[in-house]
Amino acid sequence: MARSLAIASAALALLIATAARAEVGDELRARAPKTVATLLPWCTANAKDCRALVGLVDLDAISEGPTPGTCVIGTKDADTATKSILDWLAAHKETHAGSAEAGIAAAINALWPC
Repeated sequence: MARSLAIASAALALLIATAARAEVGDELRARAPKTVATLLPWCTANAKDCRALVGLVDLDAISEGPTPGTCVIGTKDADTATKSILDWLAAHKETHAGSAEAGIAAAINALWPC
């Protein structure tokens, strides 16, 4: 009985943590820029939130499972990954009118091909 209670408690804690992360992600997405053109200067002023947004886009790709053409970041260093993504986006002006999250995903796919 104690073991069952411990397992149930752990499962509940994981569920609560996942829900909290989703809520934080929703908040971040609500205040983040919507286009790549507005994302680039925002990231300069909001480095922590920018790294978190990049992480959310990467986590979406991971959680959706293997999908053809969907890649994930190939480094554990969030600062380096974010800088590489922003540099790639800055160099690819054709992405600037598009969605910020789609641009981040395109940069991930280009920088860390599957």
